[in-house]
Amino acid sequence: MPIIISSILSILSNVVGGISEAQKEKIALELQQNQNITELLKAQANIDANEALNPNLYISGARPTIMWVCAIAFAWQYLVLPISCWVAVLAHKPEMVSQLQSLHLDFSTMNSILMGMLGLAGYRTFEKYNNVQNNH
Repeated sequence: MPIIISSILSILSNVVGGISEAQKEKIALELQQNQNITELLKAQANIDANEALNPNLYISGARPTIMWVCAIAFAWQYLVLPISCWVAVLAHKPEMVSQLQSLHLDFSTMNSILMGMLGLAGYRTFEKYNNVQNNH
């Protein structure tokens, strides 16, 4: 068994040693770019946190506003519209059903926004559940 391990280590050292200087520079450049992107994302997260704490509704109200718009549209699409169509069918008003169905919303864009925001809300719930939230 030790012969197999030493053979594998020998092959790996040859592979690692066989990397050219150009490849090493390319890897170093990619690592630096990844580090720069990470630093930018951290800075943006800090800006977002500061904006959320701002008492000015124009600055801190964007996310809640988007969430409320998504919630209202979601309620319309999956509660109000189907129940209204159901009531129109029970009332024997087929023209009303077709009019209501024409008010159907396209959720291709809004659904991704809503799911992303709900994912963040789920993370926040996880933080609170584990008592690791930041209360400042």
